[in-house]
Amino acid sequence: MDHHQYVDIVPDLFDASWPGAAYLFRAVLYALFLPAIVAGVVYLVRYGLESRARWVWVAGVLTLLSLGSSRAHSVAEFLVGGSVAMLQFLVAVAFIVLIFRNNVLAYVGAAFCLPIAEPLISLLSQPAAFLRWNGFLLGVLAATVLACTLVARKEIQSPL
Repeated sequence: MDHHQYVDIVPDLFDASWPGAAYLFRAVLYALFLPAIVAGVVYLVRYGLESRARWVWVAGVLTLLSLGSSRAHSVAEFLVGGSVAMLQFLVAVAFIVLIFRNNVLAYVGAAFCLPIAEPLISLLSQPAAFLRWNGFLLGVLAATVLACTLVARKEIQSPL
């Protein structure tokens, strides 16, 4: 029996009656909060490295240890789970360093698309027409949000 308790911002009833909207709402929350969290962590790491604080190295080692699976039954299983998580972490860092750089819109767009990609594919591949239409609507709304952010960015950059 699993006793995990969590608080979900999107109620189950809303999720069941209109799944596309629930995933869109979750993506908006990710887009609002995830870039701020990433910015805070990057700031703390850069500050710690510049001031040569020892806590950065301790936090780094603890972060690496936390990447392993908490359900591992052996050291080998822990290392395999940790290496997969480490690969995902390195890819994310590579995206941030090489592609995103100082483009705030890239962070927001990635945080928006992250929780939408898998549910969008899942909804579009369902046999029930209601769920496929939810997937289609989710895709249209997500594309609209992304297009609006790009248009807003161009308007901000254009001279008066």
